This record gives sequence, C-alpha cells and structure tokens, in this order.
Amino acid sequence: MEKLSGGHKKSVQIMSNDFFDPLYSILFYLENVSITVRKELIQSLNMGLKSLVSFMDKMKVLEWANENLITASSAMSLKDDPIFKVAAQIQNSLTAYVYLITWFLQDSCKCKGQVDLAKGRKRVAKKDKTVDQEKEEIELNAIALASQDSLKLLIEGVLAKDVHLLWADQQIDEDFAKCFMKTGFALLEHNNSKV
Repeated sequence: MEKLSGGHKKSVQIMSNDFFDPLYSILFYLENVSITVRKELIQSLNMGLKSLVSFMDKMKVLEWANENLITASSAMSLKDDPIFKVAAQIQNSLTAYVYLITWFLQDSCKCKGQVDLAKGRKRVAKKDKTVDQEKEEIELNAIALASQDSLKLLIEGVLAKDVHLLWADQQIDEDFAKCFMKTGFALLEHNNSKV
C-alpha cells in the first residue's frame, strides 16, 4: 500500500481515484482483510492527514480563509487566486481523510480480533501463545495505537482548528460533521467489547 505522506503533493492525492478507490475498497471489506492490511491502512491514512494538516499550517490557509471570506459568490472572483485553489484542494482532501479514518474507526471497533482502544495493548501469558498468535497480537496492538493516534490527530489537527473557514459561508458540510458524531457513538457503543 503506497503511503500518503511525503509532502502536500502526496497527501492531496487522496482525491484521485488511483488512491481513494483502493482505500475505499479495503474499508468496505475491512472484516475480510488481514490484520496487517488494516494496520497499514490506518497508518497510511494517519500519515496522509498529518502531512495535510502540516501543509495547511505551513501555507497559512486558515489565516487566508479568515481574511477572505469564502462564499458562493466570492468563489468566482477568487478562482484565480492560488491560495484559494490550495484551500479548496485542502478542504476536499480533509473531507476524504476524515471520512475514511472515521469509517475505519467505526468498523474497526466492531471487527473480530480487535483490541479495546481504551485499554490499548492486550497482554496474554507468553507460554500460552503460538508464534502466529504473538504476531497477531503485535499487529492488533499496532492497530490500537494507530487508532488512538487517529483520534488524537482528528481532535488536534481538525476539530481544534478553524477548518469551518474552508467551507463556503463558513458552514461545514453536514455529512462532514456527522462523521465525528457517528464515530463517537460507535466507539462508545463498543467500548467494552473485544469482539
């Protein structure tokens, strides 16, 4: 799985079908893919979002958006502004990352063989485990840690920032906001399960 980190060019490539479609397909069949693929998926999404947030901060896109209120009518006059183009690209990429990461978190907490995010690492007596079970436990722990990183990144990199400035009339798309609510409910609902 190709990583989405490595500068803004890679992090915004999530909008291309070559990147988005395979990620979507893996998520659609998440229960049927190997634990290693799950781990690589969430780590790749985390790196991509982290890179995108870093690029957004570096380019001061939110500061620009605060000074240049984006509305449906102003979009036409701003269409030649290079920062407006970057802001639109970041907004679309941000939406894709949030959608995919929250989908992963919602479905991952329901998957068989997943550890509880609240507890993090899972311990089992070493003498009772086979080598395959140990490898699986390591992968599950990596998924749990990456999922915790996802939550932290979503809170600090998205929710704590004024990303609403990227949307027309500073009104975040309703589906974007619902991703966070649905994820919160799924995590609370499956908080104590180890299915």
